This record gives sequence, C-alpha cells and structure tokens, in this order.
Amino acid sequence: MSPRERNFAMIFQNYALFPHLTVRDNITFGMKIRKEDKASWQPRLETGGAMLQLGELLDRKPAKLSGGQRQRVAMARAIVRNPRLFLMDEPLSNLDARLRTEVRDSIMALHHQLKTTTIYVTHDQTEAMSMADRIVVMNGGVVQQVGKPEHLYARPANLFVAGFIGSPAMNLVSLPCEDGRILPATLNLPLPSRRARKRTSGLVSVRSILPTGQRKGHLTLSATVLQRETDGRRLPAPCQHTPGDVTLHPPPSRGGTRKRRYAYPRFFLIGYSPFPHRPSPQLTPGD
Repeated sequence: MSPRERNFAMIFQNYALFPHLTVRDNITFGMKIRKEDKASWQPRLETGGAMLQLGELLDRKPAKLSGGQRQRVAMARAIVRNPRLFLMDEPLSNLDARLRTEVRDSIMALHHQLKTTTIYVTHDQTEAMSMADRIVVMNGGVVQQVGKPEHLYARPANLFVAGFIGSPAMNLVSLPCEDGRILPATLNLPLPSRRARKRTSGLVSVRSILPTGQRKGHLTLSATVLQRETDGRRLPAPCQHTPGDVTLHPPPSRGGTRKRRYAYPRFFLIGYSPFPHRPSPQLTPGD
C-alpha cells in the first residue's frame, strides 16, 4: 500500500507549512492533492478551524503567525483528513514554555474529541505523563516498560524507568548490605530474594512521600544542599549524600545541611501506589 493510501496523518516539529499559501490553503492542500470532492472542503475546514481556534487566521500566511499558531495549523491540516491514526514526532519541541502548554492542551482536547489513536513521540517525560493513556519507555531503541503513567510512576520495571519517570526523579541511594539486610541497623530492611541477599550493597529508592504517624525504627540521612530549584509549584533541593544524591522538599538554604527522618517501613517507596490494597515495592537491589 502506498503512503497516500494508508490514511495516516503526521505532525512534526517543523510544521511543514507552505510559506506562500494562506492558512486556508495550507489546511485544504492535502484534500486538493487527493482530488477530494470540493463540496466537502469547506465544512471540514470550518470544523478543524473551529476546533483549534483558527477562524480569524484563515487568510494569513505562516510568516504572520506565532509558533503556536503554526503548530495548530499543521494539526488542523491533519484533522481534516479524518485519519485512522495520528503520528506526532516531537510536535512541541520548537515552542517556548507557554506555547508548549497551550498546544499540549489543544492536542489533548483534540484527542478527546476525535477519539483517534495517536502515537506521540517525545523525550519530555512531563508531556508523556500528562498526555498519555499508555506510555512506552525506551532506552537505546529497547523497550523498557509499557503501561499507564501512574503504573510506571508507582511500579517502575527497572532503575532506568525509576530514574526517568517523575519530576523530580526518584532518589536512588546506595547503602551497604550484610547478612541479607540493608544497613544501617536502624533501618534493618530485609532483601527481597535469596539471590539479592548475597549482595554487599543495594540501591534504595526514595520518593517525596512522607509517612503519617511514628513507627519503630527510623533512619536519618544527612545531605548538603547543592542548589534550590522551582517550577512555580514546588521547591525541590538537589542535595549531595555520599554515596548518592537525594532531593528534599521543602529545601533549606544552599550550602546548608539538612537532616530528614523517615519512618520505617514506608519511606522507601518506588513512587506512590494508586492501589491501596497493593503496597509499593520497597527495594531495588544494586549491582
């Protein structure tokens, strides 16, 4: 089957608009090439334009449009084809932060309206977590894990997924093991398998989830704050802790030392668990 017969619509980061054509002509260009009935052009143009708020821009040329508007034109051109499948490859990478959010919302609204299967390629895990019904995490061309966003966050399949999914990323702290248990003695966590019990060190994963109430057995980690960060909602502070790094919430001042105490057994969680009846795993052994 030739590409023109596959009925797939592709949207890329460079928009692929014709600079000498108006928005109207760019949107209807594919219908013209496919020699579709002209009577069907206008209704589909109006539907796609209204869906992406392009009604007032139809007579403009791409040079007169912002980056977000150009991307919406590219999306409208794909919509009017009524495809069986959307293929989107980094469609937001050329946009600034405000436009990324605006166009991302447009894509999500479009997906909910059209109910069309969409394959969306991105290196931005925030986009993936906020937009996807199902995520395929890849590393070096090899699939690492497939699942719903909350499943990947709560139950990562390996260290790559654990360190990649979530913002800030999961803290991975290397601690010594002895006689099948994680040290120090105040923690005293058993290793999960006989094979793992032969190890002399293990990686403990920590999300920013604090337990309620006090329990027997506590662990205090001391770390030096490297910097303070903010994205408008959170103030995470990356810290140096030998032999690994951790992120504290809320952060102390830069250069200061902060001690954080967690109650056993809930502080070593691989993410939060969306399933109350299924506790999150507590330990990822290191090599």
